Amino acid sequence: MSGNDTKLRRYQAPVWDEPVIMEMSSPGRRGQVFTAPEPAVADAVGDIAALLPAGMARTAPPALPEMSEHDVLRHFLHLSQETLGMMGISLFGTCTMKYN
Repeated sequence: MSGNDTKLRRYQAPVWDEPVIMEMSSPGRRGQVFTAPEPAVADAVGDIAALLPAGMARTAPPALPEMSEHDVLRHFLHLSQETLGMMGISLFGTCTMKYN
């Protein structure tokens, strides 16, 4: 066997028909649901919103997609598979491509 007998396999990256994450939003879906504090804790701490300076308080809710944690993880997994498949060996710039 000579050194030129190397056989390259064709790599085919996964292709997902993945919409933009904001398009996947469904009103009312939550990744984390926090319960109200116990009455004893609420009495000891007081109004939590009052602890935040007025200049730092939001005037409107943030424009975030309403998705389950599982859906968010699956979405970014699909994007990473597409990106890394296109890049081949050179991994420079993958973070920029994935998250922009």
